[in-house]
Amino acid sequence: MKFCPRCGNFVNHKYAICPKCNFDSRKIPRKNIKNIPGSKSNYHLRPTTDISKLELKIHDLTNIERQKLNLSLLSYDAEIRNIAREHSEDMSVRNFFAHETPDGKSPTDRALSSNFALDNRSWLKKLNLQVKRNGIRINATEQWQFGENIYQTNLYDSVYMINNIPTHYHWNDLEKIAKVTVDGWMNSKEHRENIILPLWKKEGIGVYISDDDKVFITQNFN
Repeated sequence: MKFCPRCGNFVNHKYAICPKCNFDSRKIPRKNIKNIPGSKSNYHLRPTTDISKLELKIHDLTNIERQKLNLSLLSYDAEIRNIAREHSEDMSVRNFFAHETPDGKSPTDRALSSNFALDNRSWLKKLNLQVKRNGIRINATEQWQFGENIYQTNLYDSVYMINNIPTHYHWNDLEKIAKVTVDGWMNSKEHRENIILPLWKKEGIGVYISDDDKVFITQNFN
């Protein structure tokens, strides 16, 4: 057995063509493989990511940012997590990256379609009061009933290439993925406002990892 230099799949040594991605390893000149670091594919070392642990790490880092501003800590809500997970998977499967789905559903729409109990009675009144009290300038609209941040990254942060074919991957661990995600949000005005909004009481994080190693992350607040 040997590894396919493109996808890392096991390939019978009798055959040059990978049954998974149809790559013909005979196309790579042997001289290009010999002296390049990491030329033996390590795709088989792709980490098995514990989605639940990653979600909780992002949650913990979010609360650390709120704690820095003396804001109340968010509780973790399994129902919100499930709504967030569905959106992350939907973005991967339908190949889009946005708060609104291709069929026009907003975060609040998705929450309502999942029978999540939104408090509609005095929501905007409470929001405007807390925004004014804490000196945060936010345009309070209905979309803030069910807040959302999204992020997309990769399971790896670098990869060696031979003839435009990935061979050796530098895989990210859970801590790095979580930190990159929250740092990215905190460095964006709109996403930061979501994280530090005093009105939020709970959140859920939903992670989905695609077959091509992309990590889709949705964070919902209520």
